[in-house]
Amino acid sequence: MLVNLIQASRVTQMSLLCLALALSIVPVLPTFAGPGAGLTCDHWGENARNVLADYRIRVESGMTDPQVGTKDMVSYENMAEGKTGKRYYDTIFPKIFALASPEEVYLVARDFCESMPDDAFLPENFY
Repeated sequence: MLVNLIQASRVTQMSLLCLALALSIVPVLPTFAGPGAGLTCDHWGENARNVLADYRIRVESGMTDPQVGTKDMVSYENMAEGKTGKRYYDTIFPKIFALASPEEVYLVARDFCESMPDDAFLPENFY
């Protein structure tokens, strides 16, 4: 009986610890681009860093026309003119193709996201 009580107490302690950790993390979570965005503007900044990394690899490996390869990777040519996706990549590609720093690319993408309407990054508005 005492062993069961101790084990139950440990479960309770672990539950409380997990709850405390979760509650301590909540204030540092990034804000959403808007109620319908589904992803944070920090996500779009990180995405831009990843696209930059892809482009750098293509350049450093001596690929012919690395810009085309990077655009193909993100399906840029399949995005409708005026949609959020096309506008997003039109905003970040100049920095990426100039090999700007990852932080600069991140900030440009995040700032673009934050400037957009609440539902701009929903899939039906992105492509």
